[in-house]
Amino acid sequence: QTRRRLSNVYSSILHRDANSTGRSMTKLYDLAVKTGEYQTRSGETKSQWLNIGAVMQNDKRESFILLNRSFNPAGVPVKGDSSQIIASLFKPKGSRS
Repeated sequence: QTRRRLSNVYSSILHRDANSTGRSMTKLYDLAVKTGEYQTRSGETKSQWLNIGAVMQNDKRESFILLNRSFNPAGVPVKGDSSQIIASLFKPKGSRS
């Protein structure tokens, strides 16, 4: 649900930026971090994800990241005393590949 809501936000940013610069941008991936796990009613363990941005590509085929500015990496759970987090890439829902 959060991924879908933020995906809509990024779509509106793309539309606005493409219109203001005359350039087109394509979302390649949703960028997300694992924030925990939960149990389904059937007892299956599933991961809980937070969408933190998107990997984009402009019409010159240059890639870049749009990162949600309210995202705080210090709040992402880590194992042990690691100082790094993992951000995963997911193909946007409805993409063709």
